Amino acid sequence: MSLERNPQSLQDRWFARATSEQKRAALHVLVAVGTGDGKLTAEEKHAIAQACSRMGLSAFEVAEGLVRGMPEAIDPPSTREERIHLLLDAAAVMVADRRIDDRELAVILTVGANLGFSQAEIETVITEVVRAAQAEEDREAVINRLLST
Repeated sequence: MSLERNPQSLQDRWFARATSEQKRAALHVLVAVGTGDGKLTAEEKHAIAQACSRMGLSAFEVAEGLVRGMPEAIDPPSTREERIHLLLDAAAVMVADRRIDDRELAVILTVGANLGFSQAEIETVITEVVRAAQAEEDREAVINRLLST
């Protein structure tokens, strides 16, 4: 699955402005999605690692975030585009192993609702990620389509 983003585009990602608590929460969202079905596959680990890399998290920060746990209170990303990026990363983890488990889907729906998206918007993101995974489409094309809706 492609869903990669050009590393030179990091400055326009919300993660460049995110607090350490926001980054830690994003990491936990990705892990929660990946483990939603009771196992974390190599493909899901890879998708989480890619997202962490795009966030600019070092291996130490990832380990520290997992040890410290989910922050109790965080401000979500401030713009719709920033929230779509996070939801897209979570959906990419969900489809990384080419299977969508109902428990993983439940986590995505909860995450999306907590980010302020309607169920229809969340379903659109999931549909776009599945389509992109099947076509090995570039992440930028998916983002552009999602932002134009």
